Amino acid sequence: MKKVIKIILLSPLVIILAALVILPVKYSPTYVYRLISQNVADVYDYQKYENRVIKGSDDTFQFEKKLDEAYVEALFQDRVVNSGFKTFDEWAEKSQTTALIFIRKDTILHEKYFYDDTGNYA
Repeated sequence: MKKVIKIILLSPLVIILAALVILPVKYSPTYVYRLISQNVADVYDYQKYENRVIKGSDDTFQFEKKLDEAYVEALFQDRVVNSGFKTFDEWAEKSQTTALIFIRKDTILHEKYFYDDTGNYA
């Protein structure tokens, strides 16, 4: 009975030690340390590290708009058909696309947002 309890209590320790030995072989020790101490990277990492505000430029670049939605939707037509959908909008909704901006040579050809501010499909 005592042997079973020892095995049950030592098994997690052995697994953790094995992981600590194997992980640095595939990943850098720094990565393994950060993974253990800070978990997986996410959008809130800016709160953990020093950061600074970058002043915006007074002279900003503006893209020219020359919308050609038919051209851009035609580029995706094969993907839409192969996915079994009838329309581009149906494909975008089911693939959970939130926005699509197609820019070529500093010109916006297509700009579409598929969800509104409340998270509902527009």
